[in-house]
Amino acid sequence: TLYLTFFFPFAYFLNHKNSRVLAYQVIVLILSLTLLSGLHFKRTGKFTPSSSLSTFTVYHGFHDDFLDYFPKYTPDIMSPRIAAEIEGQGIRTEWEFYDFYKERAIESIFKGIRHSTYLTIVKFETFFFEIRPWAQSSMSDSLYKNPIHILGSFAMVFHRLVFLANAGFILIIWIRKKKHLYRPSFLYLMFFILYCFPFVVGFGYERHYMGLLIPQLCFLSLCLRPRHTSPALS
Repeated sequence: TLYLTFFFPFAYFLNHKNSRVLAYQVIVLILSLTLLSGLHFKRTGKFTPSSSLSTFTVYHGFHDDFLDYFPKYTPDIMSPRIAAEIEGQGIRTEWEFYDFYKERAIESIFKGIRHSTYLTIVKFETFFFEIRPWAQSSMSDSLYKNPIHILGSFAMVFHRLVFLANAGFILIIWIRKKKHLYRPSFLYLMFFILYCFPFVVGFGYERHYMGLLIPQLCFLSLCLRPRHTSPALS
């Protein structure tokens, strides 16, 4: 989700049309990414702002045994077994680790396009619509041993209601041609898609959904405000 850092300057400019502030934001953003890349170069020998674990995560989501765990268990418990696949491969650096799992992930995706498509649909449905106790992090623990898992169902209900409410408001905005809300609805949809895409491709769980909560509530509050105080639906 590193590319989301470029979304916010764009969103600010689209809303305020202030080229000077946009330039300041871009300069600060580039400086921050350069410093982060420099830190990675010092520690790993590669000048990049990205994480070497990204391909490892994607490989989880397209592994042959993924559905043996998902969605009842968090696929994090697959990590030790998947990490063991590098044994005997002569991998010495962090970015060799990255390249190894990149090849594995691509191989898993394209060796069975139909199955990969099915896995993506399952992850999409789980991320956006499923209501269940939070995923267990251990196969040996009872679901009812930790009340937090059960309480997670109520959090999921709340998230789904907010998501469906916003989807309904966006439909109303475009069907009824509420032009004063075209821009915020466009920005909300862009942020929503950019944020969710990597989690649906990898494996999206309730902890990943938390980053959407504040933007979704802000958009919902905008739509619910009375028309005379702020642009809203009427």
